[in-house]
Amino acid sequence: MIDKNDFELVTLVKDEQNSDALIELSNRHRRLFFQVSSRFAKNNSNFNYEDAVNDVNYVIFQAVRSYKSNQKTKFSTWLGFYSKFYCLNSIKKSKSKFKLLSCNTQDIT
Repeated sequence: MIDKNDFELVTLVKDEQNSDALIELSNRHRRLFFQVSSRFAKNNSNFNYEDAVNDVNYVIFQAVRSYKSNQKTKFSTWLGFYSKFYCLNSIKKSKSKFKLLSCNTQDIT
């Protein structure tokens, strides 16, 4: 698998559900996901970095599924954008949970 480029690996995952290709993509690009996630963790207390670390393979798989090679974008670029939006969505969900919790505690008092 190492001799294949990202486009070929993405094609294998999408067309043949090839888990070895997904593992190779994950090994190649997980550091990019961690870099993006750590930037959000440093700048936002609502972002749970441990959850992101646990979701790395899921996020990469979802990025592969949504990647469109005809857009003329490298997979690593797409994964960077996808990782950013994953982090932003995690923060948004975390904030909404906090609002729900604060509303519930106000009702109690």
